[in-house]
Amino acid sequence: MLARAKLKTGLELKVLAQQHEIIQDVSRSIRSLRSRELVGARDFADASETNYQQGLELQLAEIRSREAQRLETTIQAIETEQYGICRKCQAEIPVKRLEAMPSATLCTSCQTEEEETAS
Repeated sequence: MLARAKLKTGLELKVLAQQHEIIQDVSRSIRSLRSRELVGARDFADASETNYQQGLELQLAEIRSREAQRLETTIQAIETEQYGICRKCQAEIPVKRLEAMPSATLCTSCQTEEEETAS
C-alpha cells in the first residue's frame, strides 16, 4: 500500500507539471493569435494564410484545454482517493498503466472494450 501511495504522489507531481505546461502553452497560443490580429494582412494571400494558421492554433489550444481538464479530473481523483480505480469495473488500474498514462480512468480490459464498442 505504501508503494502505491508513493506512486500516487509521484504521479500527482507529474500531472501537475503537465497541466502547468499545457496552461502555459495555451496562454502562449492566445497571445500569439492576439499579436497577429494587431499586425494585419498585406494582401488576400496573407490574410488567407493568417486565418488558416489562426484556425490551427485555435484547434490546438482547444485540444490542450481538454487535456488540462482531464488532468484536473485526475488531480481531483488523487485527492479523493478514487485515483487508480477503473471507473467502469472498479478494479485497480495496473501501476504500469498509470505510469504510462497518469490520466487513465479505465483498466486495460475496459479501455479495450470501450474502444471496440466505439468502432
